[in-house]
Amino acid sequence: NIICPGIRKELCKRSILVTEFVEGMKISETLAIKYKSRKKSRPLSLLLRAYILMIFKFKFFHADPHPGNIIYTPEGKLCFIDFGSVGYLEESTESSLRKIMLSAISKDYYGVVDGMEEMGFFKPDVNKEKLEQITRFAFEKLERFIRDTDSFQNISIDELNPNEVSFFLEGINTNLRELLKISQVPPNYIMLERVFALLIGHVAYLDPYRTIFEYAKPPFYSLINVKESKIEQILREDGSELAVDFISLPGDLHKALIKLNRGRITTRNKDTEKQTEKLHYVSRHLVYTILCVAFFHFGNFFFTQNKILPSYTFYTLGGMAGIKLFFSLMKDKLSKL
Repeated sequence: NIICPGIRKELCKRSILVTEFVEGMKISETLAIKYKSRKKSRPLSLLLRAYILMIFKFKFFHADPHPGNIIYTPEGKLCFIDFGSVGYLEESTESSLRKIMLSAISKDYYGVVDGMEEMGFFKPDVNKEKLEQITRFAFEKLERFIRDTDSFQNISIDELNPNEVSFFLEGINTNLRELLKISQVPPNYIMLERVFALLIGHVAYLDPYRTIFEYAKPPFYSLINVKESKIEQILREDGSELAVDFISLPGDLHKALIKLNRGRITTRNKDTEKQTEKLHYVSRHLVYTILCVAFFHFGNFFFTQNKILPSYTFYTLGGMAGIKLFFSLMKDKLSKL
């Protein structure tokens, strides 16, 4: 579904390159997604898949994806023309981009900062905790902006709400001048910066209700062999995306475990150890309880829909979560004895 025009060798000369004519329209002329549409834009899906492959697999990319260089054919294929500007990626740059991408999709903002530091965006002595706060704020503001904006055309400065940014920076005791001092654009990112800006522009124009990550996530996960669980697949097929978030590990606990794994949470005395132990005890039982209730709830939901296989699957998972909760409680009681 991704093509390039063939070369007409018989017409080529020393200073002239001739390619075949490709029938179609510019990607910007394809249909834009309507408000609250569950269907994604096919041209955008093909475009983001193409760049995921170019950057993370082949490490060689078309560096000028403006609308005139991307043609959508009547057969539903995406054609790239004009390879006058292309870029190559080093292994280290690709590895850092991969970390940034994975972290951004999973909302691991410290991981985003980590990847950006590897690429050379920040000086070595930078305060990474502060940058994590800034990254979180930027992503959450983007999500709210996309959710609350009906159209990206003719947006006023008031809608961007620059005062909110100023208040936030004051709250973490920093400002734009300080950020500019600690940040820099690495040489290996200059061509990618234009590519990402144009890709974000295409998404904003053709589907202003989704982020670039929503289009990039499926091909990216497919490339690095990250798959959804069977439970998530069943729920997504029935359009119950909120249910996936509901049965996921609580966000704060998940973030705490990430920080613990990175050595950012340490115990300093016995009182702290007792507090941590108590938190671990409560959070573990809470997770098992939430999972048990949620699984039985969805089991009942699918049973009322006469979907026997999904309902039995959730009943089984609910039973397993209940058993884990029982043994966990018994283990804690025995340890106290």
